[in-house]
Amino acid sequence: MEEKETEKKIIEGSETSNPNAFAEGIEIMPSNDKIDSEKEENKQGKEEIKNENEEEGKEKPIQEINIDKEAPKIQTEKIPEIETKKTPDEKKEGKEEKIIPKTDLEKSDLKMGEEIQEMVRKETGVIGGKEPKSLMRTVRTYQGDVAGILKNQKTSFTKMVIAEEERKRGKGKTINEKKKTRKTTTILGVFLIIVMAGAYLFLENQNSQPKTIIEIKIPTIIFPNYQREILLKNLEKRTITKTIKEEELNILIPLGSIMQLYLTREDLKKEYIVEQTEGYKIILTTEVFLNSLETKVSNSLTRALKPDFVFGYHSSLGNNPFLLFKVKSYENVYAGMLDWEKYMYNDLIDIFKRENSTLSLNEETMTFKDIVVMNKDVRAILNKEGKIEFAYSFPDKSTLVIANNKTTLEEIFRRVLMANLERKN
Repeated sequence: MEEKETEKKIIEGSETSNPNAFAEGIEIMPSNDKIDSEKEENKQGKEEIKNENEEEGKEKPIQEINIDKEAPKIQTEKIPEIETKKTPDEKKEGKEEKIIPKTDLEKSDLKMGEEIQEMVRKETGVIGGKEPKSLMRTVRTYQGDVAGILKNQKTSFTKMVIAEEERKRGKGKTINEKKKTRKTTTILGVFLIIVMAGAYLFLENQNSQPKTIIEIKIPTIIFPNYQREILLKNLEKRTITKTIKEEELNILIPLGSIMQLYLTREDLKKEYIVEQTEGYKIILTTEVFLNSLETKVSNSLTRALKPDFVFGYHSSLGNNPFLLFKVKSYENVYAGMLDWEKYMYNDLIDIFKRENSTLSLNEETMTFKDIVVMNKDVRAILNKEGKIEFAYSFPDKSTLVIANNKTTLEEIFRRVLMANLERKN
């Protein structure tokens, strides 16, 4: 009851002293006599409450206040701050002296202060005397970062400025290097494009220009009566011999006449043509012809013969084959022919063997002998009747002839002589 009367007095004093003080938030300090009387009444009231609580074993419940009603204007009392004394050591360490209450009033005030602090901690979330962590994240600023670095790393602002300038320079160098790399790559790309474009234009120009076609003349060591082309599908020995023998059966020429057969093959590069023919073709050379027939001719003999040669048939009691070669070195060709004698007939038998031949293939019958035909030295293989089955001779030192009978040799000798005279004139 006394406590209520005290509160009533405080309220009445606040209303009479300044009615707008509560609304304006101004604290009004009561007079000293009034404070002393209120303290004594509070002390008596607390002792009575304490005694009642001790008797009942519990504290008196706090009366509920109806907040729906208009709250009366209460004069707030400002609690004077209690200064704490620090020892010199505690001042250095930043510690405060612990306040020890002496009177019951101080104990009661201290207890009330602790209760109020505890309520404040619960309301504000302060636990263990530590400040609560803010629910909002602190906004990070450049100035705050600089201040943190200065504080934590104990560096100077000047050093930070220098470091920042070096970082900017390094970044600038990196950007410049990237720009240089891009520039170099661009230049190389443009250069490659120019080169490729130039190559393309060059090739187009080459393709647009007409190709230079070379025309091959048919070899004319002698003057034949007839000429005919034999186009070979390939350069195999079997193909060549078969094609020649089939053509032999189709040759129908007057007696004593000569048919020249020039062997050709397709030119895949399309650079050559042969006179009197159609399409891109080339004429077989001496080396290609002998190699295609798989002959055992030495390299020295092949090199001593010129590329041009003539193959044909002479009409005399049938169609008789012959070969004519132009000679670069008589001595080398003569020596090469002597070395080739032991293989020559077997290498050329598919083309030069006579239909009515009685020659047996053995070492005795395969021996070459020296004979003379029209005052010309001839190396020949003779049959049992002493007739020529196979022979070769030099009508002059620039010409080599191979035949399989005496009549054909004599006709070739005459024609070589006539060709030489014709060329001289």
